[in-house]
Amino acid sequence: MGLFTSLAAVGLLCSLPVHCARAPADTFLFPGRDSNAPFVRKPEENFLKGGFIVQYKGDAQNFSELSGELTKRGLPPKHRFDFNHDLFHGCSFTLDETENPDRAINDIMATGNVEKVWPLRLMRRDPGLMQSKLPAGAKHGSPKLAKRASQDKLSTHVMTGVDKLHAQGLTGKGTFVAILDTGVDYKHPDLGGGFGHGHKIAKGYDFVGDNAHFGNPKPDNDPYESCGLHGTWASGIVAANPGLLNAPGVAPQATLGMYRIFDCLLWTSEDIVMSAYLKAYDDGADVISLSFGSYSGVHDDPLGLVVSKIVSKGVICVAASGEAGGPPFQANSPASALGVLSVGTVENTVKPIFRFLGNYSVPGGKNQIFEYEPTDIPLTKTRNLWTWNYTMDFADPYSLLGCPDFPDNVPDLKENVVLVPFCLGTMLDAIGLGVKYLMLHDHGEILPAVATKSDDVLSGFGIVTRQQGNEWQSDFLKGAHATLTFTDPEHPEYRYREVPNEVGGSVNLWSSWGPTLELDPAPMVSAPGGNVLATLPKRDGFYGVLSRAGGAAPYAAGVAALLKQNNKKINPKSVLQVLSTTANPMKFNDGKSSDDTFAPPIQQGGGLINAHSAIHTKSTISETHIKVGGKKDTMITLRNNGDKEQTYSISHQASHTVYTVFSDLQTRGTLPEIASAGAVLSFPQKLKVGPKATVKFQIQFKPPNDLAKERVPIYSGHIIIKEQGGAELSVPYLGSPTNPAEIEPFHKPSTYLAATDDISKKVDPDRVFQFPRGNITDIEDFNLPIMMVGLDFYTSDIQAEIIPEHPIEGFKGKLGGGEPFGPFPPGLLIPIPVFGNLASGKMVPEGKFTVSVKGIKYLGDKGASKFQQLTSSSFGVQYVGQEKKGGN
Repeated sequence: MGLFTSLAAVGLLCSLPVHCARAPADTFLFPGRDSNAPFVRKPEENFLKGGFIVQYKGDAQNFSELSGELTKRGLPPKHRFDFNHDLFHGCSFTLDETENPDRAINDIMATGNVEKVWPLRLMRRDPGLMQSKLPAGAKHGSPKLAKRASQDKLSTHVMTGVDKLHAQGLTGKGTFVAILDTGVDYKHPDLGGGFGHGHKIAKGYDFVGDNAHFGNPKPDNDPYESCGLHGTWASGIVAANPGLLNAPGVAPQATLGMYRIFDCLLWTSEDIVMSAYLKAYDDGADVISLSFGSYSGVHDDPLGLVVSKIVSKGVICVAASGEAGGPPFQANSPASALGVLSVGTVENTVKPIFRFLGNYSVPGGKNQIFEYEPTDIPLTKTRNLWTWNYTMDFADPYSLLGCPDFPDNVPDLKENVVLVPFCLGTMLDAIGLGVKYLMLHDHGEILPAVATKSDDVLSGFGIVTRQQGNEWQSDFLKGAHATLTFTDPEHPEYRYREVPNEVGGSVNLWSSWGPTLELDPAPMVSAPGGNVLATLPKRDGFYGVLSRAGGAAPYAAGVAALLKQNNKKINPKSVLQVLSTTANPMKFNDGKSSDDTFAPPIQQGGGLINAHSAIHTKSTISETHIKVGGKKDTMITLRNNGDKEQTYSISHQASHTVYTVFSDLQTRGTLPEIASAGAVLSFPQKLKVGPKATVKFQIQFKPPNDLAKERVPIYSGHIIIKEQGGAELSVPYLGSPTNPAEIEPFHKPSTYLAATDDISKKVDPDRVFQFPRGNITDIEDFNLPIMMVGLDFYTSDIQAEIIPEHPIEGFKGKLGGGEPFGPFPPGLLIPIPVFGNLASGKMVPEGKFTVSVKGIKYLGDKGASKFQQLTSSSFGVQYVGQEKKGGN
């Protein structure tokens, strides 16, 4: 959630008495609205303090032996998970003494038992945006629901051709799909109503435990979703029975396994996820789905290694590419791991909605049902409607400026439902006037998500469409005194509807862009995931519509189950090939409208999954994609699987070339910057291929000229191969004129010394900071230096050091306690605290200093030639209080 105005702004608007009574600006919350603030990552968001994953040397090692060696070195470990598996042999643990992580890693490696060690990554999934849901008090099968017609096809299935496969009898029967998520409400009637053998949810495990924290997991055998809802939603996307809404999953007869990996705050850790993957593999999964990830930058992190090995054993692994939006090179792990089907998110063509029903009545006049959007504070009973003569021509509904004012001499409105325009300033004025029951008059027909900070200012709150609000306002101004009657929120009347989605069928703006650092697409394909209707836990109302929540991965996993049912011998590589080359490339959409150019493959992969074509295509292409290398030409292998000779026509559709390095980190938008230039391709325009025959043909690339190479441009497009009968395949390609190893990671204008009271500004040179004696426990009491580091490009590590103006004998200035672990993706602003504590355990002495930061270039080692180094302006250190004791 984000808040998009400040209390300070309210004070500037008190030109009228009503404005001075205005409620605090953070009264209303607008989930999902982007604040366009700089993308700042705090170091503590990356890794579990003192946590490590190790891979043993050989199969004979175990935690007991490692623990003994570490204890001898004064580092007794606390055990977390064992990985006694033929795919990965190792363990995870935490250490208490970790003020110097580099030293801890050296000590772990020095035991002689360890092949490799990694810091233990933390992972948190976005809860997603609840666009609409069935009321929690509704009864399953309630006659009050306007049911989807039985012949009506679910829009997401029409988009992908899944509806046609269902009609042909492909439903996933005989396949086992494992889902790693928040757990599942297996009591839901559309998910089988039970757990265990003979049920739809047949297997599973809880790696966290009820009411437990990921940092201290208490695993058990029951994956019930005791909190959260995403796992139930994902399960329904994969395999829900048609149920009340006639909304079947992609593979409604597949068997499911649920492996709970999140605590109630939606946090988990890499070792938990690895354990869940290995358990799902051991349980015999055909397909494993993960709808989130964590940035790694490389494909050989421990989670990526485990998942790639599972793929090598024939299990199809599907993972969401991420929800970071437009900065390129953002693909998550394990989506970026070798052999994984990474999936981007596509907007549903419609927005499914549940609307509450009320009654609008005018004495001697209208008496009609109306629809409205409920909020977290339900409206109840029968109340009089009041409004006034305002216009809806304001520019920004989320602004405090330019909103319609209330008239003079407003009556006492404490018992009325007051219709007000959806403009933040007017909404706050209404509360300042004592309004308790608020109905927002929206500026459109698709109602937004709005919540309140607390229920102590409002007693009821809803939203109506622009058309409905216009009608009510018109009636009121003509003298009609209407009443609004609301049903019991515990057992409300409601209606299901589908309204057009203005960006339907295009890539969701939150979907992460690739490529991987090896210039492979990630996502590999895209699937419906925005505004998707599926099951929710019974306590949340049975069904709901979520967006920005990783729904694309379970959808693609369901498609993979259909492919597996159709061909039991299909392997993960073939699944990637056929889904990528039969996908439908989508037009580029900036969130408002589409243009005539295909979206870049680094955003959409091959395109929107076409499940029907994937199963029924008579032609196959061996390549999933093409990386344009130094030779500037490549071969494509095409096979005609039909019984007759086939003629193919070949064409090319270039995508926008994108700059992966932003011109300004402070003001960068959601989407990357675009260059107009594209590659020129040469290829045969026609090919004839005999029955059951294979041919290879050459594609030559001429990269675009006049690109700013220092900004790492990526050109891309799709090679279209069309069968004479009309079926179409495509191969995405991408390339760059820039060698990523030549790019310096730091964005110089955004790398500077700031102060903790305002990290957005560079401090003046030679500024003296007053430090307290000893370690700092509450930085809010002090204004101290902080080094802001802006990233143009990926770096695996950032090292920071305090440099004295004049040499100090024995001084070692490496920072301790605040220096973050990498890796880091492009486009971030990273704060590195300079609070006086050094890695040596000592404190920086008084004097004048600078801060030096070094970033390792991509594919670089820790040799000096592979670093970029920047130095801050000088600053002074002065201690306050009693004379400081101790040395440097």
